[in-house]
This record gives sequence, structure tokens and C-alpha cells, in this order.
Amino acid sequence: MRALLILNELARSGKRQAEAVRQALAHCGIDYVEDPAAGNLDAKIQKRDWVLECYRRTARQATTHGKVPRIPKLSRQTFLDNYYALNRPVVMTGAMDN
Repeated sequence: MRALLILNELARSGKRQAEAVRQALAHCGIDYVEDPAAGNLDAKIQKRDWVLECYRRTARQATTHGKVPRIPKLSRQTFLDNYYALNRPVVMTGAMDN
């Protein structure tokens, strides 16, 4: 998440995308991109963008795309198994009730 915020800021400042990614990842302590044997960074970024766009297109086909379920009194284990572990959003209602 921090790398994404840094990347957005670098992009706003006029950095090329490849250079912005390189700097953001380096700032977060991810140095595998700096390896000269890593290959063409621009090609890797294009491939990443393509893969992410494929995921977006697939997600938009789901009937629940863009909808966050509201679940009353969700148990801790159900939340962890069905939402947290799968990185899915959920609104838990009634969690603060006695």
C-alpha cells in the first residue's frame, strides 16, 4: 500500500512510470528490481498492467462486483475465513451491540 502511495506521488511529479516504480519499490526496501540481470523493467511493467487488467475484466463479470455485503454479527472465524483471508470487503453490522 505504501509503495502505491509513493508511486502515485512520483507519477504526479512527472516521473516516467518505470522510474517511478523503481524508486517506489526501492523506498519500500524491495530491491529485486534494481538487479541489472532482472531484464527490461518497462516490459515487466507492461505485463503487470496487462495481468491486472485481465483481473479487472474478470471481476467486472461477477454479479457482486462493486457491492460490499452487510453481514450482521459476523463471528471472528467466519470473518477471517470468508473475508479477511480472501481480501474481500465486508461491513459488519451489530458488532458493537451487547
